[in-house]
Amino acid sequence: GVIDGLFRIRRDGELPKTLRLAAFVLLTGRVPKENLEEESHDDVMDSLDLLHGLLVAKLGGVIDGEEASQSGVQLSELRRQLATLYRTGQRQVFEAACTRLTQQLDEMEGDSEGEEEEDDDQNAEPEEGERVAE
Repeated sequence: GVIDGLFRIRRDGELPKTLRLAAFVLLTGRVPKENLEEESHDDVMDSLDLLHGLLVAKLGGVIDGEEASQSGVQLSELRRQLATLYRTGQRQVFEAACTRLTQQLDEMEGDSEGEEEEDDDQNAEPEEGERVAE
């Protein structure tokens, strides 16, 4: 169908724009202006944090499935190998996506801290003997 590829996460963990936009709309209840970069820093961070939480939950489900398949369930050896291969691939994709999201969130937090420091510097009172441009 049309929706099949819209939310597919690449093996390198890159999240599709459509998935990031969907999380933003779900969280804020509105469609972004032009793109996410033009939106409120906090709203974008919150939507990425939401995606990260969902991916961690999904990863937990995959890991639980791996553990369940190793228990006493009777499967043919071929089916067991295929299921293990599938879950391993899913786990790798989710881990890569979680890592990328964590990096993006860390970068955004660093950017916002830098902006706050700049604002503080601009609003600070001049120190004694310091010239002030007028």
